[in-house]
Amino acid sequence: MFTKITYLKDAVSYVEAAGKLDIYAAPDYLEKIKEHLKNRYTKELVLEFSEITFIASIGLRTILELHKIMQEKNGILKLKNVTKEVLYSFEITGFDKFLIIENDSEEEKREREKSLKQSEKETPYSIAERMVETELGTYLYGLNKWYDQTAIIMDFKDSGKSIESNIIQTLLKDDEGFNATIKVYEQVSNDKYVNELTNKHISFDKEIQLIFEKLIPKLKDIRERMKND
Repeated sequence: MFTKITYLKDAVSYVEAAGKLDIYAAPDYLEKIKEHLKNRYTKELVLEFSEITFIASIGLRTILELHKIMQEKNGILKLKNVTKEVLYSFEITGFDKFLIIENDSEEEKREREKSLKQSEKETPYSIAERMVETELGTYLYGLNKWYDQTAIIMDFKDSGKSIESNIIQTLLKDDEGFNATIKVYEQVSNDKYVNELTNKHISFDKEIQLIFEKLIPKLKDIRERMKND
């Protein structure tokens, strides 16, 4: 899920996201916002929900945690332009009773767009994030399936976040780190993956092997374009 956070005037942090706030996306969404709040004094946290099409129970818990964080900071959490489907989830759970849920007027939308343009400056992370979302979106479900399988094999109770953030971090590594990750992905695609801790071969199903076979050249291509920009 693509998530973008912009720090606006008057200590407002504006979060744009698109997609489903589900078990795969919610942990990463929460982590990014919490990390931002650590580094930026925020009086008002605005979550733009116009492109959020679905919210699962873990997504509701994410919103509840952000609400508590802002309360502790004596700040305000606002949800903007929530879709009917997502609003229904808030209503049946009672979240609408304590959350501030608003729709922007046309004037407010114009003012916000103006503020966003003034503040907008893509970082290497946001560039990588955008490219992963737009160019690797068709592979993300399968990659998260692999990530969950790996967590089970490694006896992790919870993988903690989606594969997207791992891919983004891979794209931002130095050449040595990037090539080391690609070698691991090549092992998976060729059914030769060896667990570093146990030194044992672990086999993944053909679907996942094929995904990694297709993913590797795409990652190399994105990496090269990022380096040349």
